[in-house]
Amino acid sequence: MLERAGLLTFFERTLVVTSAEAGIAKPDVKIYEFAARRAGIATGQCVYVGDEGDQVAGAQAAGMGGLLKPVPT
Repeated sequence: MLERAGLLTFFERTLVVTSAEAGIAKPDVKIYEFAARRAGIATGQCVYVGDEGDQVAGAQAAGMGGLLKPVPT
């Protein structure tokens, strides 16, 4: 999806985590912990930005900062 949108160049590919790779789906806290481990940093050093409140809450429950972004209508 990021590649199709021309956005992949803005991200380090190894730090883009999908639920398929992690074997865990959002908003389970384990996927956010998985992403932080992959990055080699603590969850408290991460910020999750998403457009679904339950996923932002999941990131926050894992110890990340979480920001709910508005969805254009």
